[in-house]
Amino acid sequence: MEVAQITGFQIIQLIVMMAVGFIGFKTKIITKEGNKLLSKMILYVFTPVVLFVSYQKPFSMQLLNDLGVCFLLSILIFVVSFIFAYFTIVKKHGKNFEIEEIEVVFSNCGFVGIPLAAALFGDYGILYVTSFITIFNLVLWTYGISIFSGKFGKKQFFKAFINPCLIAVFLGFIFFIFQIKLPNLLLAPLQSVSNSYVPLAMIIIGCSLAQASFSDLFKNKRVFLISFYRLIAIPIIYIIVCIPLRGLVNEDILLVMYIAAACPAAATGPMFSEIYDKDTVYASSIVCISTIFSAITIPAIMYLQSMI
Repeated sequence: MEVAQITGFQIIQLIVMMAVGFIGFKTKIITKEGNKLLSKMILYVFTPVVLFVSYQKPFSMQLLNDLGVCFLLSILIFVVSFIFAYFTIVKKHGKNFEIEEIEVVFSNCGFVGIPLAAALFGDYGILYVTSFITIFNLVLWTYGISIFSGKFGKKQFFKAFINPCLIAVFLGFIFFIFQIKLPNLLLAPLQSVSNSYVPLAMIIIGCSLAQASFSDLFKNKRVFLISFYRLIAIPIIYIIVCIPLRGLVNEDILLVMYIAAACPAAATGPMFSEIYDKDTVYASSIVCISTIFSAITIPAIMYLQSMI
């Protein structure tokens, strides 16, 4: 119950930050081009810095083992998600099944998961989330992109390893293993950049929501079904699957993984839809609706896990 209350409190703070972005966009203080630039800054600058700084920890075998467990549990999230998506979406091969599969399988853990994990568990929470983000990027830029393109080869596989987030994780892990500590002259400003990640990320989401037509969003009932899959079905199944692991795995790790599984639909759906000429409006609608309702569902999921 306590974790659910803390999560709910943090969600409220995130909503306030999102409101700043929403109001800023509606009052034209932040433009569409400005929000796009902020998004690129978050993706290519702030997120890699956050991930790298999180590895500036004293080395211990326990922490190394914890990271290994996080990787395995992250893989398990995707296994559960892919199996669920196959039987509910892919097998039926309906209209826009590519978009729906992407949005059900991939969560917006970067923008929503990192702030929550940081708020609940500090730098160690971020460190645990990096394991999920690493697997996320590997799967997204290999299998994920093949869902839209219809092809998969060496080029897509190697491209998955060449992005700022994975490079930051790789460098951070090397620094952690060999205990290479940055001098405070460098670490202090990087930590300042890292600390500004959460409000900026929430402002960007607020700007994105401000661009949505809410009357159109609520017309398509399929959007709510896919959001239900992403926000409720996947995390509940994952929690049930993880029940035998309780007592064997660090509780904080399990809680961070539950958050990763319960995050709203990833913004990569609209991005891929734009590139491959799919229904971008539909993909954006799923992201918007799931983001809005995650303010209720994430605390509910965290409460539910404490009751099971």
